[in-house]
Amino acid sequence: MKIQKQVKIINKEELQVYEKNIRSNAELTINKLKLMINQNTDLEILFKLKFEKCGYEPLFGYELNIIEQLNQMFTYIVSLKALYILLEKYKNKEFIVNFGTQGGYDIISDDETIICECFASTNPMSNCKIKKDLERLKADKIALKKYEFFYSLEANETTLENLRNNYPDIDIIRINDVSII
Repeated sequence: MKIQKQVKIINKEELQVYEKNIRSNAELTINKLKLMINQNTDLEILFKLKFEKCGYEPLFGYELNIIEQLNQMFTYIVSLKALYILLEKYKNKEFIVNFGTQGGYDIISDDETIICECFASTNPMSNCKIKKDLERLKADKIALKKYEFFYSLEANETTLENLRNNYPDIDIIRINDVSII
């Protein structure tokens, strides 16, 4: 069975379902880790974390490598935070979110006038992630409004200001909190 990772979002209440799934699957992973820690040696634990499916996909709950879970989970949270902002700002719009490795922009309005990329990383400059996203957004000639939403502890404000100056048609928004209720 193929899981549909492209989802239409109409209102903020829908986002709470996804937040609940993220928390639930994080809890499953932590419980699994507690057992693993009590039953394995240090190197066995690290081996399992690196190579085995010790975690769960954050939204849909199938088994997944924990490193992938972490990467996806925080990007999903950034996407959900972005959707809260977008739904507040554009009350008459509906949005399509592409979770995971689904193709297309991470978030796009149903009329394709608003496009967004979202990510979470230790540093937004790592692997040129933010620049690649900004170039992709810049290349789109259809959308009227473009956003880059991200979370990072190591974002340098001077670098971000330079990016904002270099990409004036794209709103670069740093999400400051990735906690969910």
